[in-house]
Amino acid sequence: MSTSHTLELNEPPVSISMSAESLVISPGSQLDLDATSALVSATAAAVSSGLTVMVDLDPDTPSDDLVAHGPVHVTTTTMLHRPGNGVQVLGAGYVRLDMVDAMWTIDLDRRRLFRSEKPIDPYFVAEARWTPIRALWVNCETVTALDANGTYLCCDAAWSIEAGHGETTA
Repeated sequence: MSTSHTLELNEPPVSISMSAESLVISPGSQLDLDATSALVSATAAAVSSGLTVMVDLDPDTPSDDLVAHGPVHVTTTTMLHRPGNGVQVLGAGYVRLDMVDAMWTIDLDRRRLFRSEKPIDPYFVAEARWTPIRALWVNCETVTALDANGTYLCCDAAWSIEAGHGETTA
């Protein structure tokens, strides 16, 4: 067995640290259902207490470097009612952020995002329709994704686990 393979087997499914003013959550190389649920719950709990969370999806770039490239308009105001239904765990490595007029399906394992107007099973999305992403910044009002080209994609949505949402739907 190679050393790198051994390290992958021993890595934590999700790690949490602080960097600057953000809580950094980094998924391991492959998330199972429990680790995906833990990442969603930890992010929701941190956001509900007023923190900004960066979900580091770029294993080749140090988290501090990604934090430095974070969106400029980060806010930490009290969360009021936000439209949409929060975030749902769809299955191992997959989450859906539900907004009033759109949805983001996020594949945490393959570090990519798909925007749609209606819920679409991620297994039926063509490879070319996904947008590669490097990081997500989540606060009480917005979710911002940094794509592979350095462009910020932002939506007004709350990363919250609403009643009846957040459970696995797959």
